[in-house]
Amino acid sequence: MADAWAPQRAAVRACMARDGISQVQLATDLGISPKHLSGMLTGRADGSLEIWVSVANLLGMQWALMPRLSDRRRRSVLEMARLAWQTKEHH
Repeated sequence: MADAWAPQRAAVRACMARDGISQVQLATDLGISPKHLSGMLTGRADGSLEIWVSVANLLGMQWALMPRLSDRRRRSVLEMARLAWQTKEHH
């Protein structure tokens, strides 16, 4: 299975190199451990959306977030929206 986030992680590493920012420095600025940042940059660890947005902001990057939900997740989201609409309609 292809790694969908590889281009974004590569872009972060390229910006770090461009600006001379080490993983230790970026991790410190983010308030996370260097080990966790290393895992995020290699795909071994997940980072929260908040952390990735902070990474982008610190490095002067702009990312467009475009969620791609699985069919199962999409149905769950649509069902929650339907239930929320029904709840508002009946109150």
